[in-house]
Amino acid sequence: GVAGPVDTQRAPARRSVWPFVATGAGLLLLALAVLFGPGLFASRAGGTGGGSPTPAPATAGATPDAAATLSAAPVVVPPASPPATTAPTAAVPTATPAAPATPTTVGLLATTEQGAVGAVRFADGQKVVDQLQITATLSTLPERPVGKGLFAWMQDSASGTTVNLGRVVPDDAGLWSLAYNDPEQANLSGRFDGFLVTYEALETDPTTPSSEVVLRGQLPVQALVHIRHLLFSYPDTPQQVGLEVGLRAQVAALAQHAQLLDDAQKAGSLAKVKLEAEQIANLIEGNQGPDFGDLNKDGKVDNAGDGFGLLVGGSQPGYIQDAKDHAELSATAPDATANVKQHAAGVIATADNVQARVTTIRDQALAMLKATTIADARPLVATTVKLAGEALNGVPTADGKVLPVANSGGALTGYDEALLMATMPIQVVK
Repeated sequence: GVAGPVDTQRAPARRSVWPFVATGAGLLLLALAVLFGPGLFASRAGGTGGGSPTPAPATAGATPDAAATLSAAPVVVPPASPPATTAPTAAVPTATPAAPATPTTVGLLATTEQGAVGAVRFADGQKVVDQLQITATLSTLPERPVGKGLFAWMQDSASGTTVNLGRVVPDDAGLWSLAYNDPEQANLSGRFDGFLVTYEALETDPTTPSSEVVLRGQLPVQALVHIRHLLFSYPDTPQQVGLEVGLRAQVAALAQHAQLLDDAQKAGSLAKVKLEAEQIANLIEGNQGPDFGDLNKDGKVDNAGDGFGLLVGGSQPGYIQDAKDHAELSATAPDATANVKQHAAGVIATADNVQARVTTIRDQALAMLKATTIADARPLVATTVKLAGEALNGVPTADGKVLPVANSGGALTGYDEALLMATMPIQVVK
């Protein structure tokens, strides 16, 4: 009777013990969380237990760890490239990184004479334009940082190549100069258009310039296209020589054959006079000239030149006209500097002087070919010798100087003016 109901009432009481235990455990865990903070759970997140831990809200303590991991990633996994020690030596141009330290917009802005502290000049050493002459005044530069030295570089903005010219150490007056001769005797006017001086760590042999640029020089890239046509290469000339390079060489050959002409006249050989007259006339006119050919009728064509000619002949402009055209194109380029314009005018003036003289020489040579006696040829020879010397060397002005102006400078002066067009002023980087 009584025992049955009692037993029925007690069974549920025994099953309900576990909820109380669970509740107590939950309260204990909550108390631990309050006492020890989120660090207790963070330590478990770094364990090796199975499964993926549930993401926890970011805390101030976790953020620096994440940042350190991200910043260290490039160091832990370096790019697959040779170490710096395997780079070529300073004498050989080396490629700079794809993203150069100096911004492109700065690197391509031409430097000018205003505020310049020096200049880079192209010159002839052993070969054509294979030398750089660099001068700079460094006395106004800030004191160099401890542990760093100044290094000079030549740079090509198009390809990104650079050449380390070595350590820059000024003298007691703050002056620094360098004559750099290309080890391959290459024409440097086609290789570089920029100059840098940077701070580099001492006791190193850097292969690329750092971003700490102190001095810079930059030729105007649009005008440089035509400066290079004058000094480096032009596609229409024999062997693609530069126009002023070819002009100078052809006028030098003309002057040499004028001397041979004079020797033949002095020896009394009319046949040799006519042979040299043919060589000179063909050199001046080029192989498309109206008179080009076997002018002395000896069965062969003799030519002291390379065939391109000094004067316009047929569809061939010749060295003189092409040189004038590209000097003008350089001077009228959108980025042409005052220096480019000034010396382009000198190139044009001297080319006009040469043109006037070689035109007369051509006429004198054609007249010699009609001479019947050596006496008839003698005054023509004398005029040719005189004018050939003037075409090459120029004519001094009243003060005794040969200048790049009308009636003075010759081919040598014109070539110097083309080199001066490529002068690169050096400026302090602010």
